[in-house]
Amino acid sequence: MERLSEIEARVASFTQLQDVIGVMRSLAATRVQQAQNSLAAIRAYSDTIGAAIAEAESGLGRDARHGATGGPALRGVILFCGEHGFCGAFNERLLEAVADSLQGAELYIVGSRGALMAQERRLGVAWNTPMATNIGAITTVAHVVAEALYDRFSRGAMAEVTMTFARYGGHGRFSIEREVLLPLDLGRFRGYLTRPAPLSNLAAAVLIDRLIGEYFYAQLVRGATESFASENAARVALTQSARHAIEARLEELSGAQRLLRQQEITNEILEVISGAEALARPD
Repeated sequence: MERLSEIEARVASFTQLQDVIGVMRSLAATRVQQAQNSLAAIRAYSDTIGAAIAEAESGLGRDARHGATGGPALRGVILFCGEHGFCGAFNERLLEAVADSLQGAELYIVGSRGALMAQERRLGVAWNTPMATNIGAITTVAHVVAEALYDRFSRGAMAEVTMTFARYGGHGRFSIEREVLLPLDLGRFRGYLTRPAPLSNLAAAVLIDRLIGEYFYAQLVRGATESFASENAARVALTQSARHAIEARLEELSGAQRLLRQQEITNEILEVISGAEALARPD
């Protein structure tokens, strides 16, 4: 049977762990909110670039297209994973989503934890970079990914670039989304066109190429932000479960602690009574 001092030490240890879990949960919840607050501005920025593409594209004619034709069949697959653990099956679900579609593709993973798990599964990681651990680092991560792939696609080294990420759905839920980023169908932006194309000192083809690069970057920022929110939402859910488990264990230990204290008090009373009886006996 455990001694009272041992149980008190375990209670103190679990209490400290409860505090750590609480801090992790609060930090993850804050990051989810920050990401959610950023998404509206990111979408507005993407729409602005889309409108600019529509205006520039109108000067090329309706049959103009962008992207390599007749080039290699190689595809680039960008996968946004988590940088750290303690987020449940978040990374596993993302890896499973792309595992069957990597034939003829190069896998570009954002997130050290996801890259390590992909290597353990022998998925063949062509390139990886750390994922943002705070909302302010997301644009830097997106810039690194854009530099790694856009030039290769523009030179015709890739036929297609896709992005797979976790889209946050609220209350700790997320869905796995896959989007084709390149080649970009310019026709999708024609609905933005509300006025004639403005005068430009750049050739329309050069302007469109630069705008497509910017749109590619904006979509990477959006995917990274969605994944950042989903990863931290998964962490909130896991820390919530951990907190409930710790609270249940602390309740058990507190009950055992009270019982042992009662037993010690009872033993001390019995010892006092026994001593008093011994003193009261005649020699």
